[in-house]
Amino acid sequence: MAARKPGKAAYPVSFPAIMEFIWRPVSGDLTTDGVQYTPVATTGAADALGTPFQGTLDVGVRGVLLTLDYGLSMELRGTTATADITYVWRARDSGAVAWKDLFATATATNPGTAFVGTTYSGYGSVQSGMGSVPLEVCLAVSCNEGTAGVTKVKSSSYVRAVFKPT
Repeated sequence: MAARKPGKAAYPVSFPAIMEFIWRPVSGDLTTDGVQYTPVATTGAADALGTPFQGTLDVGVRGVLLTLDYGLSMELRGTTATADITYVWRARDSGAVAWKDLFATATATNPGTAFVGTTYSGYGSVQSGMGSVPLEVCLAVSCNEGTAGVTKVKSSSYVRAVFKPT
């Protein structure tokens, strides 16, 4: 076997033509029931979308997004019985300014003061401003009564990206 030249890798580094990555945005200490959540977040000014959760799907390889599917679960509640909570999951290319909604904005009308779970799942359309990896994902939330909305993201949430490394 011939000796390799100094500074050369023993084996060439290459990436598959297509890569898949499943990102689980919530982690933490183990729990007795197996369910973990992000820290609880409270909404800000009345009717102003805030971002209580934001994370980045980043595998250390840049790429062109081919498909995106997700299952995003959260729980929400009001601190009053009359609070309406509006929310939407969004994504964007890492470092981009504009967010792209993954589904139409939804409103939980008077959800009460106990946590109520909701999950949105499906395929996100690859579009301008949301077509590459790394990909940022956020939960945007507002409440008609200002700080009366409370949310937390559940550990069953995931985002799956299939992409072509560049």
